[in-house]
Amino acid sequence: MANPIEAAVLPLKAAAVERAADHARKTINHVTAELAACGNDLHVAAPYPSGNMGKHEYMVKVARYRLFENLTTWREHQSVGMNTPCYADIDPEKCGKFIEAARKDAAEQYDLFVAKLNQKIGVATTARLEGNHVWSCSFLYVTTPFGNQCWKTQQIINQSKYGKLFSQFPTRKVKGKA
Repeated sequence: MANPIEAAVLPLKAAAVERAADHARKTINHVTAELAACGNDLHVAAPYPSGNMGKHEYMVKVARYRLFENLTTWREHQSVGMNTPCYADIDPEKCGKFIEAARKDAAEQYDLFVAKLNQKIGVATTARLEGNHVWSCSFLYVTTPFGNQCWKTQQIINQSKYGKLFSQFPTRKVKGKA
């Protein structure tokens, strides 16, 4: 049986997973449009980095290359070299895996969020959630052996310096509101 905090927060997990899937679909649509604008040539749309550049620029270009590589399949019967086109098409199977990976990552991050709340708050006898932190912000009202508390959470999507997107759930105890 779930503890009060988990019981109050966990029902919103499905919305967080769907939000991640929607974001993955938007990414696929963006990659599809960029690839089409480059005549489906991966060497133009997302070339593998070469030459002299800083680490940050290199990592961003590698991340872009890998994103396109993870969503496309090369066309058959082509000889690909560094200075020749590399024609590719969006691969529906790879896109499905990309969306499923986004769903899985979101579910895992949500479970970690619930664990973080339990660790921060400790033992709770009751918990009630106001709002939907997936879309805006929420307030979690809990009763503990030490009194009533209110915790504010607002989900943000952040991006690493290498271009990887990830969700964060900053949670703060609200003073004077319980």
